[in-house]
Amino acid sequence: MSPTGSVEVTLERADAELDGRRLELPAGTTLSGAWREGVISSAAAGDFAIDVGWDLHGKPCLLHGADRSVSLLAQALRQGELTIHVSPGGRFSFSGEAEGLYGVRYSTRCSIRPRRRRTCSPSSSRTTPCRT
Repeated sequence: MSPTGSVEVTLERADAELDGRRLELPAGTTLSGAWREGVISSAAAGDFAIDVGWDLHGKPCLLHGADRSVSLLAQALRQGELTIHVSPGGRFSFSGEAEGLYGVRYSTRCSIRPRRRRTCSPSSSRTTPCRT
C-alpha cells in the first residue's frame, strides 16, 4: 500500500501532565502532517518519510511546575517544519530547509531499540565497567 494525503489540526486546548508537571501548548496551535514517500506492507516494513509542521503563532509552549512556569521554546522554534525519515530497522533521521542554530542539520540520527540489560559479575569492582 502506498499511502497518500495530509492532515492539518488546530488545537483548542492541549496539555499533558506527569508527576505534578504540566506541559501546555497555546490555544490555536496548528499541527500538520503529510505522507512524503514510502510503502507500508504486512509482509515487511519499508522506508518511509512524513513531513510535519507546527505553528504556535508566536505564543510560548509552557512547562508548569509546583511554583513556577517556564517557556520551553525559543521564538525561532515556535513555527517550523521538517521531514522525519524512518527505516525498516526503526532508525529515524530528520531533514529540512531550516539553517542556522536550529536547523535540522544539527540533529543526529537516532534509533529506537529495546533497552539492553546491564550485566555485572558479583565480584566486579566499582572501577570495572559492566557489559551491556
